[in-house]
Amino acid sequence: MTRGLVGYWDFDEQGSPLVFDKSGQGNDGIINDGGSGNPVSYWTFDEGTGQTAFDESLNNNDGRLGSTTAVDAGDPAWVEGKYGSALSFDGVNDYVDCGTRPSLEPGYGDYTIEAWIKAIQDRTSDRAIYYYYWGTVYNALRIILENGAVRYYVRTAPTNASWRDTLTAVDDNTWHHIVATWKGDIDTINLYLDGQENQGALTKAGTVGNIASGGNYYIGVDKIGAGGRWYFNGLIDDVRIYNYARTPAQILQDYNAGFSTHFK
Repeated sequence: MTRGLVGYWDFDEQGSPLVFDKSGQGNDGIINDGGSGNPVSYWTFDEGTGQTAFDESLNNNDGRLGSTTAVDAGDPAWVEGKYGSALSFDGVNDYVDCGTRPSLEPGYGDYTIEAWIKAIQDRTSDRAIYYYYWGTVYNALRIILENGAVRYYVRTAPTNASWRDTLTAVDDNTWHHIVATWKGDIDTINLYLDGQENQGALTKAGTVGNIASGGNYYIGVDKIGAGGRWYFNGLIDDVRIYNYARTPAQILQDYNAGFSTHFK
């Protein structure tokens, strides 16, 4: 047996739910705070290869690249990311299929979606970042780019929907930290860009109510199975889902943690 360093955790992540092994052996861990603050899914996209984006939370919500478990045209490419590796989506047919995941279902409750994105300006259609639908593709929880701005949209029926846009466009081929929170009891959306609140007026039609269970989750595409699909064009890294609304202080901490680096 060769002697050497097999594990080294310095706990310098500054707000990340992960602790990274600096020995190069890949023995990363997730902080266990009793479950109250952990993400219910955390896709770091640090695999750098293969057909699976592994969920680093305790819920095993792994995602499959493209339409099959084999290499196909729908696979996003592994590239250098905000930190570690990321996935590059071509804006044509690339996506990650995260399946049907009970631990991700918001129901009547609160929700937070966070990601780092580096979007190429391509406004020929909307560009999807995260998408959950049930029953019909139009009943959905989605984060898209609408004319370059981030839009968070929740709809449970043709007359029951809420949505809100950021005031700033983000399709400038630069890394941005985007966060959308949902308060289910009061049908309220809040948007944050690069650690700060950044949002226009909230638009509401009816009452959203319960977000149904049993749907499918995707990263990088909207409207799977329907015409006019919206594919993301650019890079996505470090996607986190929380089953509560993160506070402004927590969101700022998450943003600042993105400027630290780790080595695997």
